[in-house]
Amino acid sequence: MKGLYHSVKLIEENCKGCTKCMMSCPVEAVRVKNSKAVIYTDRCIDCGECIRVCPYNAHVAQKDTIDSIDEFKVKSNTFSNDIYTIWRLYKSKYSK
Repeated sequence: MKGLYHSVKLIEENCKGCTKCMMSCPVEAVRVKNSKAVIYTDRCIDCGECIRVCPYNAHVAQKDTIDSIDEFKVKSNTFSNDIYTIWRLYKSKYSK
């Protein structure tokens, strides 16, 4: 498994470019280009807000099988809202 793993996946065929996901993303990881959402994985914290607000089911959660857990180098039980809180504190401290 190369790169970072993200549980939020985009089904482009379902996306209608409504911008609800973009407007609700707390870390500005979603943009709409050419009437389709694009997820910037370097910013995404997997909070699932885009999944919650999408009326077209274009954003979905990818589920892992129990067997795939062995492939992960780092195993963590940190919740996405904890990660967002840490990121927000970091941003407020260092973005000035």
